[in-house]
Order: sequence, then structure tokens, then C-alpha cells
Amino acid sequence: MNNQILNYDKNKYPLTQEQKKLKNNWFAFTIFRQAWIFMTLSLVSIIPLQAGQNKMEFYSSFINSLVGSIIYIFILYICAYKKPGTRFLTIALIGTAMQFAKSFDSSTLLHFDWWVTPMAILDIVLFIWWYVLSFKVKKLNSKIATGRLIDGLPSLH
Repeated sequence: MNNQILNYDKNKYPLTQEQKKLKNNWFAFTIFRQAWIFMTLSLVSIIPLQAGQNKMEFYSSFINSLVGSIIYIFILYICAYKKPGTRFLTIALIGTAMQFAKSFDSSTLLHFDWWVTPMAILDIVLFIWWYVLSFKVKKLNSKIATGRLIDGLPSLH
């Protein structure tokens, strides 16, 4: 692992206001998007519960989703927000894209009610926005990690 990332000194590579705003907006939006995903999964899970699904199965799924969301946000916070890492963010981008494609499989959407379509459209918009912000943060973190935070400075490698 790159020692410069582990020993990241904010004073050595100060971020501009625009860069700080980008990272803050990205992290706030990451939290919002995870909350949105958690909420929609909870709403969609209530339908089978009303149809007689085992309540313990619902609560187990609910707790697993909540804990998974918290762990995901915490890892992103440490690996991409607090430290200028790119590896976990890259994995998150690839994994999120794969999960997103799987969740919009046409056979999956056919058995839901009318209100799922507007939620799905909003989820697509949120996904695209998060993806764009994440790529910008990945690019910024890459510049920090290689010592090219300010354009024109030589690389530390």
C-alpha cells in the first residue's frame, strides 16, 4: 500500500474550497443515497410481509440492510473521504454498477405495483449523480495520492 496515503498530511496538500466542497457534497450524497436505498428496500419488503411473509425474516432483512449500509458508509468515509484512497472507491463503483444493473432486471420489476416506477426513475437519477460525484472524488484522491494535487506540481513518485 502507498505509504503517502497512510501518512496523508492535510497541511502538506491543502484542499481548495472547491475540492473540500466536492468531497463534502459527495459524502453527504453518499449518506443520502444509502438512506434512500435502505428506505426503498424497506418499503418493497413490507409488501410480502403483508402477504403473510414471516416477520422474523422481514426483521432480519431489515437489520442486515441497516448494518450493511452503516458499514458501507463507514468504510467509504475512512477509505475515500478521510484518507485519499481510491481502491475501495473503485471497488464500490464497480460493485454498485453491477448491483444496480441486477436490480433493474425487467423480470424483477414486473411483479411490483405502479408506485415502484417513479421510485425506480428517482433511483436511476440518484445513481447517476452519485456515480459522477464518485468519479470526481476518485480523480481528486488520485491526485492527492500521487502528489499532483495542484496542477503543474511534479509527482512524488
